[in-house]
Amino acid sequence: MKFILTCKHCLYQITLDSAEINEQYPCLNCQSEIQIRPDSMAEGVDLNEDLTTVYEINDDGFSKLFVSFDKNEGQLFLTRVFDKSFYSAVSSPNDVKDIMEASSTNASDNHLAILHSAYFDQYLYQVMPYMKLESIEEIIDNDFLWSPLQSLDLCYDILESLDHAYSITGSGHFNLTPHNIFIDNDGLVKFFDFSLAPQLLQDSRFASCGFNIFDIYYTSPELVQGLHYPDQSSDLYSLGHCIYYMVTGLTPLGPAEDKSEILKQELTFPNTTLELLDEEFLQIIKNITHKERNHRFQSYRQLINAIDQYYNSIGHVRLKQMEGEKTLLYQSQHFIQHVLPQVKKKPKSLTIKSKANYNSEIIRQKISTQAYLPKEFKTKIIHPHQTKKRRLQQRPHSQMLNRSKTAGKAKKRRSLLTYIIVAAAVLTICAFLLIHETKQIPPYTPLNSKPIIISQNSNENQAKTNASVDDIKNGNTNLQVRPKESSVNFSFYKEELNKELPNFDKILQQMTHDLQVASEDDAQKLMLIQKTSHQRLNEQKKRVLNRLESKTLPLIKENKKSAAIKIVDNYSDYLAQKTSLERQQISNNIQKAQPNLETPKEDKLQLLALQLVNNDIAGAIKTSAKLKIPGKEKTLQSLNKLIQESNKSHLLKRIFTAILSSNDPIIPINYQGGMIDAEFNSYNFDAEHISVKVYHEANNLNLNIPFKKLNPRYLVTWIEQNNTDEQAFLRFIFLLQNDDYTEAYRYLTPYQGPLAQSLKPLVQQLLNSELEMAYEILFKNFHQKFGSEINFSGFSIDNQIALIKLIKELQKQYQLADFTLIKKDLIAKYLTELESKTLPPIQHEIIVGSDSQFKLPRLALALNNKNTTIRLLPGIYKTPIVIKQNNIQLIGCNGVQIHTDILIQATNCELKNLNLHSGNIIIDQNIQSIKILNTNLKNGSFKLSPNTENIEINNCIFNGISIADSAKKINIQNSLIFPNNKLKSSVSGSPKRTQFLNCIFIADNTPIFTNLQKYNDFKLRYCLFSSDYYLVKDQHHNIAILNELKPIFSQINFCLKDQSKFMNQRQGDFRLSPKSPGYLKGYQRLSIGVQMNDTLILLY
Repeated sequence: MKFILTCKHCLYQITLDSAEINEQYPCLNCQSEIQIRPDSMAEGVDLNEDLTTVYEINDDGFSKLFVSFDKNEGQLFLTRVFDKSFYSAVSSPNDVKDIMEASSTNASDNHLAILHSAYFDQYLYQVMPYMKLESIEEIIDNDFLWSPLQSLDLCYDILESLDHAYSITGSGHFNLTPHNIFIDNDGLVKFFDFSLAPQLLQDSRFASCGFNIFDIYYTSPELVQGLHYPDQSSDLYSLGHCIYYMVTGLTPLGPAEDKSEILKQELTFPNTTLELLDEEFLQIIKNITHKERNHRFQSYRQLINAIDQYYNSIGHVRLKQMEGEKTLLYQSQHFIQHVLPQVKKKPKSLTIKSKANYNSEIIRQKISTQAYLPKEFKTKIIHPHQTKKRRLQQRPHSQMLNRSKTAGKAKKRRSLLTYIIVAAAVLTICAFLLIHETKQIPPYTPLNSKPIIISQNSNENQAKTNASVDDIKNGNTNLQVRPKESSVNFSFYKEELNKELPNFDKILQQMTHDLQVASEDDAQKLMLIQKTSHQRLNEQKKRVLNRLESKTLPLIKENKKSAAIKIVDNYSDYLAQKTSLERQQISNNIQKAQPNLETPKEDKLQLLALQLVNNDIAGAIKTSAKLKIPGKEKTLQSLNKLIQESNKSHLLKRIFTAILSSNDPIIPINYQGGMIDAEFNSYNFDAEHISVKVYHEANNLNLNIPFKKLNPRYLVTWIEQNNTDEQAFLRFIFLLQNDDYTEAYRYLTPYQGPLAQSLKPLVQQLLNSELEMAYEILFKNFHQKFGSEINFSGFSIDNQIALIKLIKELQKQYQLADFTLIKKDLIAKYLTELESKTLPPIQHEIIVGSDSQFKLPRLALALNNKNTTIRLLPGIYKTPIVIKQNNIQLIGCNGVQIHTDILIQATNCELKNLNLHSGNIIIDQNIQSIKILNTNLKNGSFKLSPNTENIEINNCIFNGISIADSAKKINIQNSLIFPNNKLKSSVSGSPKRTQFLNCIFIADNTPIFTNLQKYNDFKLRYCLFSSDYYLVKDQHHNIAILNELKPIFSQINFCLKDQSKFMNQRQGDFRLSPKSPGYLKGYQRLSIGVQMNDTLILLY
């Protein structure tokens, strides 16, 4: 039997014979070990002359569920195939098959109906209607959890089905697990397996064989011990354990290794989950998971009534589960290519084949509850069932499953592909990793913060204050905070790229700088420029390599390999460094080359392939029309016709027509930052937009969506061609025209047409060059040079950890790129070296991505966890940051830009290495033990609310701090403090036991301190006051001389009042110049103020 084995890591497919099956098989592409269960079914197998398994969606340990295609019916089905060993494990295989089929409709619509079933080579398969299903196991594997009430709603639906089925058959399910309970795309609960366990429990052959369907972690104790035949309370026990799994993400009693351990343990919830549970909910769970079945509810109806009573007491109304796709299951390339095109076809009406010999009474006789178990069953369940994994620790970044509150009104969701597919081009990587956005959001006002009342200066002083602050911000005085970000000089790129020999190093350096300061519109222009630069670089490299090959070819033919290799290796002209790896490959090829080699015929197609890769369709049409290859006339004629069809406008019309003519003309669009399904009405090529209708927030909206805003990875699936090579070619060209190189290459990989040998090396070269540029930009962000040794001097551990994560993300995204072995070794070396320098990941650590991406965990969700270290990767963070959980450590790195307030409402938290381009840091009232290190508030200030205590601010730059008088134990050191316009001072308030150590206060026409008491519990040590104005000015004091501060502060030691001089404040270098007062005169002989390294990163 032939079948297809798909690698889950790289999606590479291998065709094998069943005789070759081992428990694991190495992927021929990525070398990962693919686990195989002997006797289990696989993809790509013809179960009969019409039905083929296409895509696996579930594996419960003894059977697999596939999306299958029936050629005769012309549509998709779900097909469940049991392991081959099931056939010999039962006494009467045909009876089991027929009873399962006949009883599949007894449990109402929640149970998957079996349309028909049969055996193929002793494999039992059951055919069911096609729908998108995701099991509880799959959903939890994708980092979702259920809220307590949502999990109870799910079980309520199953209970009603089982109660209905019991009234007909007199039997329960007796094998409910997270592997056979599903949610469909409409948010409806589905399950299967009804009548299977009751039949097997009465089968002595099953009881004595090694085949098992029961999962010890969900099976009731009476069944595990083989003491009693299960009853309705046994299903309640299983459902209770499923609820536990859904709300905690932990395998119930998971640490236990065998049934004796399980029978001794009690089910306990972790503290993080207990906080979400009320007493009544806990009582229900404790009842149904009790070890003794006599202590549980005795029927489905009893539990339904108890849940109804609980819901009435809290005013809860049952809702559907989450609609749409919740996992990545249906977003793999394999599904998109082989399954999604068939989904568009209108399904035919389906009927269930009646089993005339099995009416309800016959079924009741076969499976109704028995009085005893076969004696052999007492030793049946000894060890845990072969589940895929046990979850013994909670995942810190799990998120709650959402669901519709307008149950029954929402349309079925189509796949939201753009949420999870990482953009292909290197510039898109930069967009979600490094690119700076400047679009502002409304200021965030914390609910619990209180306005700070400050004394008003005279109008004259206020005018002076505002003017001086503007001067500082714009860099017109020596007291500037930050220079105003300059606009991008686009003329530089135009001039450089128009040169015959552009300086690509210079372009990359300028691009890296401009991406950090560009507005959103300018960033998009830069992305287009960088694509042009990328294409020009490839053209220039190709030109250099072609010249070298033309010089070496005659020498190779004369068998003068050494001379040819010398020419290649000694090349030192233009782009010598950027072509080093390609030249090394040429040298290796020369070494292996045979003399007198003829130029292969495929070389005649090189120009055509190059034109296609460069999106020159018009040129490619002309070239293909002129091509003359003897014996290939018909092939070239067909190729020319195909290229004419590959014009982007032609393909778009073809796609739009196909969608509009389908039975369900729905298209996913990005609306207000989220993906929604829209009804596709029309398209307009003059305006380059489509017209759609959406139902959003109870309103019908008519929208025009530009072509460029549509997701090409979704659109491409509508390009269909009878010839598979022609279809792959057109899809490849369409994605290439949309600059999605990595996805284009996925479609090119199976292509075997006339251009295969010419296109594939070109696209691989493009991907390799693109990936190399991505690495160069990435390393520059961390002040490193790709290709050189990592400079660990001043390279912080936090930046190293971020670089490790980003390298691994690039490896995932470009897994199909045929990166040269030398560079693969270089990346492996970098990772090994970095990982050896950093500490191993701590148990509760989450690495999050910026707000503009969906691949990595989001910050807002990560902040729901207690006792967690959260690391921010480079990018823009605009969503308000509210820390409500205790013991949170928020750590940034190079390229992190925060454009919102940070509100701290929990104790024992730490902020580190953060850049706030806008926004303040607010510590809520009654909060204790907060550390803020190496943080730059470019336009923001600190606000410490009443009764805050033990606050440490170290090595920070900020624009003023307001502190409630009731706050105490405030320690601020090694910091640079500018005045705040709203506060009209640098420090406002008179907290207790406050110390400023090694700080620089800068002010011009504003006082340093305001809102003081007559006497203040302040210690000022080793501080530099850079001001010619009042040091204190409020209702109690007007002090301009340093010595006059001593009577109003508890301690003033080693302080100076003089003008500070920085190394280069216009470049953001706020280290004191050797000529400045306070240089090396601070605490412990350090310079007063912030500590920075040579790359202008705040250090501590």
